[in-house]
Amino acid sequence: MLGLRAAFRTDFGCSVAELVYGQALRLPGDYFEATSQQTNRSEFAEKLRNTMGKLKPTPPNHHAKPTIFMSPELSTCTHVFIRIDAVKKPLVQPCEGPFKVILRHAKYMDVFINSKVQRISIDRIKPAFICDEEKPKPAPKTKVTQSGHRVRFLV
Repeated sequence: MLGLRAAFRTDFGCSVAELVYGQALRLPGDYFEATSQQTNRSEFAEKLRNTMGKLKPTPPNHHAKPTIFMSPELSTCTHVFIRIDAVKKPLVQPCEGPFKVILRHAKYMDVFINSKVQRISIDRIKPAFICDEEKPKPAPKTKVTQSGHRVRFLV
């Protein structure tokens, strides 16, 4: 196709590309000009070998090492959730718990699960934040009016 566009047409006195673009197309053979100097092949190979020897490889990227987030509250929490590492059905909770922490170590915790102490890796543990039980509020004072209606006063 490119050769047809660049071919000289005698009826027009130019090529089709010159009519469309206003100048002749540059064909792949026209990009490089022949050099007049002759280079020795062994000299070229020696330069190439030296240049390639100076190249340094790029350091590899370690994409497979995921960093695991460890919550700072793990060092002080009293209860934890434990992630289930199994294939789960849809709409199943990813964690169990909360379970009471018995002992802490650098890479694992001893957790009280189903009346047994088990060692669980910290990679599977999330801190559980448990609210303190609220004290029952005292009953509001009620007063009976002269007409028999009961009125509560919020204090």
